[in-house]
Amino acid sequence: MQNQPTYKDYFDEYRKSVSQIETDIRFWKTFLTMSIEKYKADNPVNTWISQSTFSLYNIPAKGKNMWLYSAKEISSIEIDDLTIHSNNFFVWVMNLCLIRMYNLVELLLFQAIRHKYFPTLADPIKGKKETARVIEQIKVYLKNNGQEVDTKNNKYIILFLRLNSTEIDNFYSDSVSPANWKTNWINFYEALSILRNVITHHGMLLSQSKRNEINSIAGDIFLHYFEQPINGKSTQILKPKDEQHFLNFINHVNDFAGNTIKFIAGQADLKFIGLHPA
Repeated sequence: MQNQPTYKDYFDEYRKSVSQIETDIRFWKTFLTMSIEKYKADNPVNTWISQSTFSLYNIPAKGKNMWLYSAKEISSIEIDDLTIHSNNFFVWVMNLCLIRMYNLVELLLFQAIRHKYFPTLADPIKGKKETARVIEQIKVYLKNNGQEVDTKNNKYIILFLRLNSTEIDNFYSDSVSPANWKTNWINFYEALSILRNVITHHGMLLSQSKRNEINSIAGDIFLHYFEQPINGKSTQILKPKDEQHFLNFINHVNDFAGNTIKFIAGQADLKFIGLHPA
């Protein structure tokens, strides 16, 4: 009989993916910075090195007579601006990594919940139908216990875990950091969900209303790790302050994920998933 996956198996997949994200961010940011400095030294005279414009084909309703239309504006990358363009490039790379981090955590939670509370169901990793069945059982449990099923920002998952574990309820109620921050782990996960929605559904554009929503939930975390606009009423691209702030934010995500699995599994520490005191 084939062995069933364990909590460690689930967490190993999470750990490998996150480690790759962290390695890529650290290495490529450093390598690109060094490469830009070398390129500037080898090419001391400023000039454009790349130009592009926006274009698309005008396609008739019928027929094949297409014609290319282009905007008049031309985007140029000059040698002196390489660092600015590099930083902008890493902004959207880090934002896309946030989506991946959120999805990794969500999958890990569903797998652990299925393993502990609904072992007869199939592993959510197999597909949407299997994930939907786990979600359905979580909702059924909440309804049977007189709880509201609030799917916004996956609040129902957090509520399910809190109701089934005193340790998780206590853990989630604690502050994310001892650095005088008020944000607890419940608020942190909700803020992470909002950020993911901004990136996925709003083109990474953070409006004043969304910014106010995040600040009301996890303002200290948000202010510490992400840039704030000079004009509070403006809409701007969501921007981690830099790669190190981003990686530190990811550390909180890892703390949330690893300790949640620990409490679901009823373990005293993290050795059961292959982690040991440093």
